[in-house]
Amino acid sequence: MLLTDLRGALRSLLRAPGFTLVAVVTLALGIGANSAIFTVVNALLVRPLPYPDAARLVQVWETRPQIGRDRSSVSPGEFLDWRAKSDCFERLAAVDYRDANLTGGIEPESVEIARVSADWFPMLGLRPALGRFFGPDEDRPDGERVVVLSHGLWQRRYGGAPGVVGSKILLDGASSLVLGVLGAADHAPQDAALIEPIAFDAETRAERGHHYLEVLGRLAPGTRLDAARDRMSALAASLARDRGVRPESEGVVLVPLQEELYGRGRPVLLVLLGAVGLVLLIACANVAGLLVARAAERERELAIRAALGATRRRLAQQRLAESLLLGGAGAAAGLLLSLWGVEVLLKLVPGGVDRVRDVGADGNVLLFTAATAIACGLLAGVAPALFAAGAAPALALAEGGRGATAGRPRARLRSLLVAGQVALSIVLLVGAALLLRSFEALRRVDPGFATHGRIAAEIALPQGRYDSTARAAFFEDLSARLRSLPGVAAAGAVNVLPLSGSNTSSNYTVEGEPERSRDQAPNANRRSLAGEYFDALGLPLLEGRVFDRRDGAAAAVVVVNRTFARRHWPEGTPLGRRMRFGSGPSNTSPWREVVGVVADLRHQALDEAPRAEVYMPLAQSPAGTMSVVVAASESPERMTEVVRATVRALDPDLPIANVRSMEEVVSGALLPQRLATVLVGAFAALALVLAALGLYGVVAYSVARRTQEIGVRIALGATGPGVLRLVVGQGMRLVAAGVAAGLAGAWGVTRLLASLLYGVSPTDPVAFSLAAVLLGLVALLAAALPAWRASRLDPMTALRRG
Repeated sequence: MLLTDLRGALRSLLRAPGFTLVAVVTLALGIGANSAIFTVVNALLVRPLPYPDAARLVQVWETRPQIGRDRSSVSPGEFLDWRAKSDCFERLAAVDYRDANLTGGIEPESVEIARVSADWFPMLGLRPALGRFFGPDEDRPDGERVVVLSHGLWQRRYGGAPGVVGSKILLDGASSLVLGVLGAADHAPQDAALIEPIAFDAETRAERGHHYLEVLGRLAPGTRLDAARDRMSALAASLARDRGVRPESEGVVLVPLQEELYGRGRPVLLVLLGAVGLVLLIACANVAGLLVARAAERERELAIRAALGATRRRLAQQRLAESLLLGGAGAAAGLLLSLWGVEVLLKLVPGGVDRVRDVGADGNVLLFTAATAIACGLLAGVAPALFAAGAAPALALAEGGRGATAGRPRARLRSLLVAGQVALSIVLLVGAALLLRSFEALRRVDPGFATHGRIAAEIALPQGRYDSTARAAFFEDLSARLRSLPGVAAAGAVNVLPLSGSNTSSNYTVEGEPERSRDQAPNANRRSLAGEYFDALGLPLLEGRVFDRRDGAAAAVVVVNRTFARRHWPEGTPLGRRMRFGSGPSNTSPWREVVGVVADLRHQALDEAPRAEVYMPLAQSPAGTMSVVVAASESPERMTEVVRATVRALDPDLPIANVRSMEEVVSGALLPQRLATVLVGAFAALALVLAALGLYGVVAYSVARRTQEIGVRIALGATGPGVLRLVVGQGMRLVAAGVAAGLAGAWGVTRLLASLLYGVSPTDPVAFSLAAVLLGLVALLAAALPAWRASRLDPMTALRRG
């Protein structure tokens, strides 16, 4: 019987191609959008990581409450203590990163190297595509320099040649033996190009002041996450007491690896999933309205079926078969549409998401799409099925299928469906308006530095060829050469570029203030500079002076930012005052004189307040990798070539990397907010179109049913504008009811967006007003089209049609 109903439904739908096409396209848009978003959610939040028993993998962080960090990188000493004394991990591995120059054979290339402890490979269950991985014997300071290539670098630079294993490559001018190649599906940490052992010498093993390691652990079999957290917290407190540090000043946080990798994107993804869910409900309501209208047109057919013995259940089942077929066809088209949608989404995703290349349809996505199709079919078909089951054969046959009594419930249902579509659309429009206003507020935030006409490029100096003195001399020389070129206003270099996603910070002590222990000392961002960095970045000098040639390695001077100065000298001048890095009675760091104060800038994110920052000449704080900033009137493309040529003139083996304008740097910092705004805005626009089509259908259907009535009104003297007001008024009453319900719903729902908003309240009246006005205007246009046609009816033609 079910197959018979499906065959009958298919024939019925094929006889009405226009109706079928509109219904399938409507459902395809809703289902396709849902499948596309769910594909990404499934890959990042649902599907397990591609490692054996991935649920036992955790990221381990230190907590440092004294500087307001609930997740901090780990010092080498702390990591080694954990590995030696913890009993809740099967394995514990550390990861660090460095930049290096890969030379020899072809063009020099700047590459990122992940430095990992030997436990990293077996902990993740990785197997080499070629060769082998390094073991504990090679994970030591005096071991031979060895590396493992990422699969991407092996293919791109070495053409996939198996002979690269066992050969030697030049990294920063030093020879390293290639032991193996990662598999194609395996990723190095942060997609680094190479992996090498992280060797801890005696000095590094005792280091607890510098926190730069990422620690990954595999829980021991049978160990629960909450139990491991408790045991690690107890171990951290015990280690702190042994060093004479307050136990509450240091702690440990364990985060499941999947949550660590993708948890920050969870709020945005869930908001997008909720938005497309609303779009799908609107699409279902739209199709339900079409099916109700179609049922009215087929009222006589249903009455004949009932008169010939069809039961109410049978009639309802036939109508459900139609809606399920529509849902299946919409799902098939929507799945194809989602493949394109996923590609668009991945182009918008910020860099650094390790598994974007693994996002794709799998069994979960197919099950989700199938379940969505069934749900859509049931939601869209239940109302027509109920009307079919409630058909009155005698009345329908006596009135020729045009019974007013039977038509009123259908009209009320279609009106209710349209009001629901309007309400759901309002919720989406309000959310989109809030995100748009938040994004505009972020765009107006002053980052604290100039962006126009500025480019930045990273340069890594090989440690083997450049000692600390040579590094400072190189970047000073490079800055001077760039500054002397036509069109260049200023050039300088810094170890950490603002809004780049990286940071370095240190505890410090101010002269004249009480000496504090390491866990209680204040903390500030720490920067090393060369050349005219402040001028190149457009960072204003507020007081004192900037660095010059007098400030060599022997001159212990610093420049601080406004936040630092106000923190310690709110009333007086900071010039001539002294500070030093480090803290505690055993601190031997030299005192440094404050010679200048510069304006604040936003380093970590545009929506985070500026932190205290301390700037030093590069000669006093050597760094091997620096970002060169050039302010010039030339185009970014032209300046990129100029910088590259100038670097090659100084050292032909030095590549430059990560070249971008400062406008691109700021734009990249806004990428997550832009992604959410664009996608929610697109879904809101789709919902608005669907709601407008639904309203147009209801008003047009009402005009068709009331053709005779409208003809009588015109014959009795009703004017065109009067008929226009009558019909439009009917449609706008539905809109007003939907808008009121939607605004009430949005008042509660938009509070879920609070974590994604900046400078805007979740109940912002401007956003609510904009959404209501926009939907009202679109709805007015949708209702006016059929109303205009009604106002131009010829009364005699209308009466004869009646």
